[in-house]
Amino acid sequence: MVTAGDNQAILHPLWLRERSDEPGQLDATNLQRLYDANDLDRGVRVVDCAIERGFLRFEFSDGHKATMPAGRLLGDLGWLDDPEAIPQREPWTSSLTPFPYADWSVLQTDDPVATEAALGSFWRHGFFVLRNVPTEPDTLRSVAQHLGNLVPTNFGEIFDVVTEIDPTDLAYTPIHLNAHSDGPYRKPVPGLQMLHCLVNDTDGGYSTLVDGFGASQELAEADPEAYRALTEVDVEFRYDMISDVIINRSRILELDDAGDFKQIRFSHRLDYVTPEDPDVLDAFYRGRSWLRDRMNNPTNQVKFLLEPGDVMIMDNHRLLHGRTAFDSSKGRRHLQGCYIDHDGPDAKWRLARRAITNTTGAIRYTAPS
Repeated sequence: MVTAGDNQAILHPLWLRERSDEPGQLDATNLQRLYDANDLDRGVRVVDCAIERGFLRFEFSDGHKATMPAGRLLGDLGWLDDPEAIPQREPWTSSLTPFPYADWSVLQTDDPVATEAALGSFWRHGFFVLRNVPTEPDTLRSVAQHLGNLVPTNFGEIFDVVTEIDPTDLAYTPIHLNAHSDGPYRKPVPGLQMLHCLVNDTDGGYSTLVDGFGASQELAEADPEAYRALTEVDVEFRYDMISDVIINRSRILELDDAGDFKQIRFSHRLDYVTPEDPDVLDAFYRGRSWLRDRMNNPTNQVKFLLEPGDVMIMDNHRLLHGRTAFDSSKGRRHLQGCYIDHDGPDAKWRLARRAITNTTGAIRYTAPS
């Protein structure tokens, strides 16, 4: 048993044994185990334990000896805050201040303080806008690859958002777009969307963002029955261009194993709910309409004009984006877009925090001699 303050836990000896990073246990570069943990003796026991200057020393029945910092053990048990942990989400409305801008010339240097500031805003609010990005076509590729890896979709790796005669998506028209999430029909749904403004000298075409996480919290309080329907009833999302069809079945509001918000899929032009009991569908339709009205209310949105050289980076699993209408006969509006996964910014954040806090990772340390 281990005790710290009011916390107590009985530790499985095998749980301790497979956390050893003594020489010969892990590769020095990638920190992957040099053995299969399943080959360890399942009946292994701790035969000796001692505390010395903040480190724990263990000796196991298989003869192995290990030393680990007490802080690491307490962190693994969840009794100490992880200095590299992703910040908690913070719901917001149109009053969000300050607006989360970052400068590309600074961010691309991997300065840990600048990275922490930009990505801290991303994790808390679900977005930030990079400024002073060169406006040459395909520059977005460099920005995306700096933060993660490009994820190709049916629109390609880098796609142009311009008005088309025969649009493959309503984004390629000048019409007003309500708040929506991208690609709910995809498996998996794209994680982060980036939109790079190359030219924007038309009338209108303002970008809008709204917090789907905050909206879902409000719905849970306002109408628990409708909220439950949106978390339990399957919806079929369809993208069907005759020559290209992609279908995914999921929920509008997806929760994690703890019942907390995980993802929102919201696109009222693509969703077809599965047949359910009429009372259940009454609650579903009520909840869907409630979310639509709440998320398209200007008091809950931020509205801004992407200037040439701006790149909007948003969490497509949390935020919904839209656009005001614009007059394509008066000037040009040309954006380029792409998607990346969450693990890129996740790694960037952790490395920045590691540099700032002077930590060396969960299992890299120098034990007392």
